[in-house]
Amino acid sequence: MTNIQAVYSVECRRAYERDGFQDANADLRRSAGGRQHFADDLTLVTVAPANGTQAATVVSTRATRVFEISIDAAGSGGFMSLYNLAAATVGVSAQSMVIPFPANETTVVRFYPGSSTIPLFSVGITCGLTTVVATSTAIATTVNKVMFLTSTAP
Repeated sequence: MTNIQAVYSVECRRAYERDGFQDANADLRRSAGGRQHFADDLTLVTVAPANGTQAATVVSTRATRVFEISIDAAGSGGFMSLYNLAAATVGVSAQSMVIPFPANETTVVRFYPGSSTIPLFSVGITCGLTTVVATSTAIATTVNKVMFLTSTAP
């Protein structure tokens, strides 16, 4: 799949997602998809992250560039921990990044141009949810979904 096709696929989802996702993808269309900075391997991965102390959800098991992360939160806010590991345990493994998110909203984080995230995720990406940074307490209502737009090009 080419980057243009991947960005078009994300574009088609805009109408069904909340406003934050729509705005971020308008910018994505102008940048990563339109200019072809990288090999044609943008991938949209949708996960339901682990909640509290358990094995973190695997997004990628190899070095990965991240272009966008979209957290579609339900009835509870909290923190999504990201780990530079192919396998991790929420609240135990060392975090590479933490993204706070409010309840009942979509939080979108865009990385431009994407290559800057390789040092953060040089092994892989796993993720999990907690009520407080660096703890293992599960949030009351888990998120609806988390979408990652990634590339594993060298």
